[in-house]
Amino acid sequence: MTKRKRPKTSKISSGRASNKRAKQKSASDDEEHIVKSSKSDGQVPEVSKLSVSGDVDNNCDNMHNSDGTIKRKRKENMNEEYEGIAKLSIPGRSSSNSKSDFKLPSIPALDGLPSSYNIELFKKAVANSQQMIEKNSNSFGTSRIKCIQFGSYEVETWHMSPYPEDISELNKIFICEFCLRYMKSATTLQYHLAKCDVYHPPGNEIYRKDKISVFEVDGNKHKAYCRNLCLLAKLFLDHKTLFHDVEPFLFYVMAHYDTFGYHMIGYFSKEKRSECNYNLSCIMILPQYMKHGYGKMLIDFSYLLSKLQDRCGSPERPLSDLGLLSYRSYWKNIILQHLQRFNKEEISLKEISQDTSIHTSDLISTLQSLEMLKYWKGMHLIHVKEDLMADYSRKSKYRPGISIDPTSLKWSPASCND
Repeated sequence: MTKRKRPKTSKISSGRASNKRAKQKSASDDEEHIVKSSKSDGQVPEVSKLSVSGDVDNNCDNMHNSDGTIKRKRKENMNEEYEGIAKLSIPGRSSSNSKSDFKLPSIPALDGLPSSYNIELFKKAVANSQQMIEKNSNSFGTSRIKCIQFGSYEVETWHMSPYPEDISELNKIFICEFCLRYMKSATTLQYHLAKCDVYHPPGNEIYRKDKISVFEVDGNKHKAYCRNLCLLAKLFLDHKTLFHDVEPFLFYVMAHYDTFGYHMIGYFSKEKRSECNYNLSCIMILPQYMKHGYGKMLIDFSYLLSKLQDRCGSPERPLSDLGLLSYRSYWKNIILQHLQRFNKEEISLKEISQDTSIHTSDLISTLQSLEMLKYWKGMHLIHVKEDLMADYSRKSKYRPGISIDPTSLKWSPASCND
């Protein structure tokens, strides 16, 4: 193995050309030394181990080596690599060095599939339905609340309610059954119940019997509770539009009592001063307490308050479908009960209205639906049907239901006007 000789130094003339020749000469000497050393060992020189930098690599074609085979081999290897890369082609993509012959497979015709016209018609129907959904969402809100956790009950909702946006985006919300505050999670509800010191509706308890109580809540004094009550009611009432303007209304909340507190059953509201003598504006019974007679009990309670005020009352129109059915059933039972109790040959609608505080227009519409009102010789007569009276007597005997006891009411019209 020969010793590496230090290249002879020479004076470098100024200028770019002289500097370039010096660098080329130094690189040639290094390459020649490596080749000679590898030949002396009997090994084939590895071109890939050569490392040149700077201007020498950019001008590798102009290098002058003593052995020209190294330079030719390096150029041949580089050309083979470039040709191998050029031959590679990805299916579905075009290459600038080569053309791809890739073609998509042909789809065989299938029988029984819909035609292109039916497909286009289906796409148009889907687009129209999507536009209708977006239109309804913009007009009625974007509430997604599917159910609520109210006490120990998980209740499915029927309609949308204008809760705040962060609440309306949830599928399920959690409501405290005592203060009606709404929350996002069960954990938040647990923390709230640990600190909440409310165990009954606010206001005055004006009725109590058999663990059933009714509280009179002034919307002007308890705005937050009444607004939350209206938002809760909107989840089950389609026609309700009152949410924030609660000051002119009184709310009568019915609840049943146990060792944990007063659990809300339902409520009805009415105006403090109604020009049309409406004794009820809105009524709602929670779904878990429906079909137990609480709706008729609240209607009877509203007429009891009207009777103490010496006036005939009527619900505010228009009535919802469920509200109309409840009132028709209540008016029917009151009329039949009155006819059964006062068995007279002659009776007037005015007497029934004074005894029951039901408006005469409501009595007439109920009698007409029962086909008990007849017109004979210029007068309206009440035709008592024996089969209808017998059916009422049998049902009232086996299903007495829940009724309001007037003696358990602690209320006066003066307290309503305060």
